[in-house]
Amino acid sequence: MLRAQNADDEVPVAKVHLRSEVLTIMVAILITSIAVVLIYQLWDLHPRVPILYSGDGLLTLNGLRNMRFGSWYWSTDKLGAPFGQDLHDFPAVADNLHLIILWIGVKLFRDEVLTFNLYFFGSYLLTTIGGYIGARMLRLNRPAAVLIGVTYSFLPYHYIQGPGHLYLAAYWAIPLWATFLIRELMDDSICPQLPNSRSLGSLFEWCRTPQVLLISVISILAASTGLYYAFFFLMLASFVLAIRRASQKSPCQWLPTAWALCVSIGILALQYLPIWLYQRSNGNNLSIVQRTVAAVEFYSLKLSNMVLPITGHRISALAELRNRSNPAYLIGEGSDALGLLGSIGLVALIAIAIYRLTRNKEGLSTALSSFTVMAILICTVGGLAQVIAVLGFTQLRVWSRMSVVIAFPAIVYSVTLLSHLLRNRKKMVLVTTLTAVGALSILDTNAGHQLPSYNATARTWEIDRSLVMQIEQKLGANASVFQLPIVPFPENPPVVNMTDYDHLRGYLHSSTLHWSYGGVKGRVSLSTEIDSNALDSFLRKVYAQGFRAVWVNLKGTTDNGKLIREDFARLQILPFAMSSDIEVFEIPSFFGR
Repeated sequence: MLRAQNADDEVPVAKVHLRSEVLTIMVAILITSIAVVLIYQLWDLHPRVPILYSGDGLLTLNGLRNMRFGSWYWSTDKLGAPFGQDLHDFPAVADNLHLIILWIGVKLFRDEVLTFNLYFFGSYLLTTIGGYIGARMLRLNRPAAVLIGVTYSFLPYHYIQGPGHLYLAAYWAIPLWATFLIRELMDDSICPQLPNSRSLGSLFEWCRTPQVLLISVISILAASTGLYYAFFFLMLASFVLAIRRASQKSPCQWLPTAWALCVSIGILALQYLPIWLYQRSNGNNLSIVQRTVAAVEFYSLKLSNMVLPITGHRISALAELRNRSNPAYLIGEGSDALGLLGSIGLVALIAIAIYRLTRNKEGLSTALSSFTVMAILICTVGGLAQVIAVLGFTQLRVWSRMSVVIAFPAIVYSVTLLSHLLRNRKKMVLVTTLTAVGALSILDTNAGHQLPSYNATARTWEIDRSLVMQIEQKLGANASVFQLPIVPFPENPPVVNMTDYDHLRGYLHSSTLHWSYGGVKGRVSLSTEIDSNALDSFLRKVYAQGFRAVWVNLKGTTDNGKLIREDFARLQILPFAMSSDIEVFEIPSFFGR
């Protein structure tokens, strides 16, 4: 039974056996699994066909396939032919824990697509576990922690970010480091105080305590599960450190936060070291990604976006409320809605923060509200993020992603309020209420199956697989294919009706063919240096570089390939493999004379 006495009380947790915790987590996992199956209609899933076969999903699969046939995600000789692909200029910095998990999956299953699918759906389970552990660290009891973990996992942010932004969708570590900082704000650190002697030996002993080791693990997770989340942690931890230093009642109360900052910065530095060494040897590549101050403002957090219903809400009247806000200029990424449960908690926490500015009260609600206000000050339109951008740091632009951090204390507080309402109720009332609130919250924050049709994707996947097999049979192993239209890599706007990264489709179906697309812009890349306007001279150039076929994506042409098809026909070259949007032409050997 929930045992909160009022909205400000921490729910006391008796010392429980590990088995009880594991069993409760299994219940939470079961609930989450059922919801995932129903929402995503997994009975129709094709496990070895990617659930997202376009856009950023292809980019993620690019890295996973590099892992499958190489040592790590950032290099392959099969793309960017004839030079190869090297992603040191476009790294997944601070995503290394995700990458390690995925590397294990790729090597274990020998299938990057299956690993990709499993990690997206598995991220719901991991996030539920993270939310549950975070709630338990805040001394909420098990039923409340289950509700928090499940509802936090099914934020709109989850399905909007993933699987295209697979690493952002796996935000399961956030509740752990958010809870650590909230506990620091409560003056209830999970870490023992430094001994009064403060000698080198006592400091060493302090560092070896289980609590400090736990903080170290949390800090490592914060720094290795997403660059955005790592920076959010560093900025919030800096705020907390300043508060702890200014308000400490005994010496060195700030040390746990300082230790966490040092560990996280060190882990970030280690992850960046290979990129730094590469750029030191090869020079900086400033042309790879362009970010502007205006983009930072556009993608900053909007409070209205968090409390308005999700786009396409199941209730038409609520969907219309969101539609009314869309004409606004600063629409942003659109992944920041919290749902009704989270919105109630957010509004309550802001009200508490304002109320308590003139009162010195401690407790869970005060810490949650302080944490929330700090997060909003950092990432809202015109906030600290904008100042940082003006000073020159514009590489992180989508500060509205802080919404997933703010969501955790908001949901925690809403469940704490619910605990107050349900105190001393019968067990049947308790279970029924929690189930109803959880189910309604999931329905409120999820509009239904948001992924492309599994069957339609499977048909496209099979067509592309057949097309690539024809190329291999015609040209033999290790042949090179030049891809048109020429598209810079990475991050390029759509070319006519062809979305970014669409040229990667061929690479996902062959372990032998080499493709011109995928060479990083700003480095040596043949595909950006050859003019394709004069077809005959173009074919001579690419043949001299070892290419034996031309892959034409018809969606990237204004006339669905009519002109280029006529140009090939004029040279008496007909496609030997084709689909609805791809035609492949062999380059005759006489172009090599």
